Amino acid sequence: MDFLLVKADGIHAPGLRRLAEALRGAGHSLPGVAPDRERGAVGQGITTRDPLFVQEVPWEGIPAYSCSGTPADCTQLGLKACEVPVTRAYPATGATPTKISGFKGNSELMKVLLATLAGKYNP
Repeated sequence: MDFLLVKADGIHAPGLRRLAEALRGAGHSLPGVAPDRERGAVGQGITTRDPLFVQEVPWEGIPAYSCSGTPADCTQLGLKACEVPVTRAYPATGATPTKISGFKGNSELMKVLLATLAGKYNP
């Protein structure tokens, strides 16, 4: 399965790299694109007047990039520039997971993620 990892806390947030390593270890392909610094307060904003600068970040075996823009800019860059295919596998029953978020009360989605990592999830 392909994932695009984007985190408003920035490319150097330890949680982003740990998640990337866990997903890669489970056999998933993924690039990581995140702001070059913490940008949680402007997560859904887009950059319209300033140029965006993108730099490759050395993560062992994982393509990762920092961007001078917002998390929304990073998502658009990741989907377009990294050519991440947009496909979804929906579970047979229950709510449809659409994003992976932190432990902020989204326990059902985390159960799906953990089952996927363990190889026990069958949509």
